[in-house]
Formats: sequence, C-alpha cells, structure tokens
Amino acid sequence: MKYLVIVNSNLSRKTEWFWTKSKKKINEYFPQHELWLPTTRFFKIPLDINQFDVVLLIGDDTFFSCFINSVFYELTTAKKQTEIAFIPDNKNSAITKALGISSKLSKQLDLITTKQSLLLDLVRCHYLDKRGIPRSHFVLNDAVIGMSPIRIPFLIKTAASIAKNSGFLPFGKKSKQIKLYTEGNKVFDGHYAFSAVILGRKLVNGPAIPGQKKIRCNLTNFDYIQVNGAPNQKFEDQVTHSGGNLVELKTKYLISRSFEELTVKAEGQENTVIIDGMHLGKLPATFSFLPKAVRVIAPMLMVRVREPWHKKVAATAFPNPIGSRNSL
Repeated sequence: MKYLVIVNSNLSRKTEWFWTKSKKKINEYFPQHELWLPTTRFFKIPLDINQFDVVLLIGDDTFFSCFINSVFYELTTAKKQTEIAFIPDNKNSAITKALGISSKLSKQLDLITTKQSLLLDLVRCHYLDKRGIPRSHFVLNDAVIGMSPIRIPFLIKTAASIAKNSGFLPFGKKSKQIKLYTEGNKVFDGHYAFSAVILGRKLVNGPAIPGQKKIRCNLTNFDYIQVNGAPNQKFEDQVTHSGGNLVELKTKYLISRSFEELTVKAEGQENTVIIDGMHLGKLPATFSFLPKAVRVIAPMLMVRVREPWHKKVAATAFPNPIGSRNSL
C-alpha cells in the first residue's frame, strides 16, 4: 500500500498543533509514506496522485474541499481512482459527522487500514467571483448564500431554532430579493434573508441542520433550505419535485426542497456565495448534482429499510424427491 499524507500545518495553527500531537501515532500506522505540506490554499500536488493507493488528508473541512477542487480531474480521469482518507484537526467536522467517522484518532486510523470506501456525491457550482469573473467550484458539503462569513454561526443557529419552534425573524427591510429556477421554470421570486445548498448533516463552521438526512452517500439530489425575509412565502408548484429529505419545517419564514439542478439569481455584493466555509464570490450561481464523484474511506453506513420486517412471507412447497414418479 502506497500512502501520501498531506498536512495543512503551514496554513493552520490548529492543524499544526494537532499534527505535532498526533504524528507519532500516525507514523506508527503508516511507517512508509510520502509527506507533503502545502503552502497555499489552492495548491497543485507536485506528485502523480494516481500512483498512490490512499491519500490521507489532515486538516479541517475547508482544506478537504480545497484538495478536492485541486485534484478532481486527476482523480476522475484515472483508470483506478485513488481513495481519499480524512482526519480532521477538530471534533466538530461537518464532513466526518456526515460520513459517520469516529472522532477518536485510533478508530480513524484503524478504518484507513481496512481501506473500506464509498463513492461520495458532490455539487458543481458556477458563480461570479469577487471581481465579477465567472468561476466554478465543487461543493463538498454546503454552499451558503447571502450571508456575511462572520455572521454564519449566529444566523444559522437562529434558523435552526426557528425550524424547531415557529417564531419571528426580524429582518424586515434588510431582506434581499432572490429568484430560483430549475429545469427552465421559475420556482421562487421573493424576499430572503439567506439560504444554503446542503449535502451533509451540518454546515461547515456552523450548527447541524434540523431533520437533515444522516446518510451522506447514494443521494439522488441536494437539499436547498431558505430563510425568508417575509412570512408565508412558498415555492411555486408548477414543477415536479422530490419533496426533500428535510423534516417538515413548521414555520412561516423557512422553506426547503430538493433539487438536481438549481439556478439562483440576485443582484448586489450582499448576495454572497460561501462554499465549504470559504467566501468565494456572489450570485448569480448555478448548482448541479454530481452523484458518486469521488471515492472516500468511510465506515459501512446502515440504510433504513422502509418495509416492515414482519411482512408475511409466501409459503414455499417442498420439492419432490428424485425417486418420485411425479418428479419428471
């Protein structure tokens, strides 16, 4: 087994502290490995990544996202896809929680040695960067729209509270206008405070999303959740939709739906696009679902069976013995 270990210690003090504390144990599990420490956020690996069986990433969720965007085409064009393993430098990782990976380092390392993997779904986002130039980016966990990066934890916690207890959002005149389109049809035109495209169970650097799905693989679409600036706004019903995996949000300010493709339009610098914790640009943006895009090491996830286990089984007849005259 050939391992490449990539550590974000040059760009993050938290990762540097974690690596100093944990590298002895990690080296015991993988004594033969290549080590590389990137010096920029969006990097190019100076090695052929496909010559390795496993690439082990050590850092935070944003670092994982930057890695995917740096090597996606190298991974997907190879005949044999290299497997990606992730060890977060904190216990609040949105990605490991969505994948059901243990927060204990020893269990994370044991899992990597088993090389048990699954194909992870992504979302491709086309947007305008901060200078107004069209760009594209792969969304690993979530994309938050129309929010200041500094205010993410506070505002999302407010939305989570509202989702559980119908309340009041004092946005008023500060709300912005947004339009949503899918399959060429307009599905929303109104005021919003902020919204998010979600694949995982929680936002990067934010809280968990109430009622979000627990299984992170084998998805058929992504979830879109929106906090409105005016009450009782709804999606238009002229298009068919899957209904989403989020729980029924019993509040007049919050709506959600699942999509395979979604175009979000709005004008102004305040309509920001923050992908996996990084403020990359602004609207308009288009989101497209990419199923089974990259191979990631993760534990076996249990799938909920919707059929009752005690369903009546049809009786089977006993076969005739070979010597029976009726067997021919």
